[in-house]
Amino acid sequence: MGKVVPLLGVVVVGVLAWLLMSKPGGDASAPAPAPASVASAAKVATPEVPEEAPISRPTRVVGALAVPRAPSPALGSVAAAEAAQPDEAAEPEAYPVKVMPVAPLEDVKNSVRAYYGNLPKSGAMPAKVTLDEVLPTEIIEALGARADAPLVMLGHRAITEREAYTEVLEMTSDYQQVLGVSWREPDGTEQRHYVQLTVPAKPQP
Repeated sequence: MGKVVPLLGVVVVGVLAWLLMSKPGGDASAPAPAPASVASAAKVATPEVPEEAPISRPTRVVGALAVPRAPSPALGSVAAAEAAQPDEAAEPEAYPVKVMPVAPLEDVKNSVRAYYGNLPKSGAMPAKVTLDEVLPTEIIEALGARADAPLVMLGHRAITEREAYTEVLEMTSDYQQVLGVSWREPDGTEQRHYVQLTVPAKPQP
């Protein structure tokens, strides 16, 4: 009887071990992993794809808004752009305005009289008359003309007419007048300008 009890214990232990090993899916040597371990393994096995980071651009603050600043161009393109733009500070050149010369009427009359008095008595008029032969030097310089430039018109008369001189000599000194003068440049173009003729102020009664 004393040997029977230990023998029965060994049999029971062997039966229990056989039952545990014979269960479906049972594997005493490799226990089933815990759910957390499976999830961790899957996470390690599958690498995560990083999200595309947004492109950051420098901003400049205008008032209360942040406006993205455009990328700075290269140095060469900046110089070319500045060269292409007109200079706003530069003012357009104004057409040169020639100031009307002022001369005493008597000075002009004396110069014209000196030339007219030396004309041929036959009445023939020279084919060419220069400015310095008829007008004072101060007026020619004020006109910006060459002294030897051919004179074309004096007043509203052609220089080949005697009336061009006589009408100047007959100008009255009662009031100021304007005398037109036309001459020819070396390139063949004609210029016309005017001279203001002043008269002495009359005494007040």
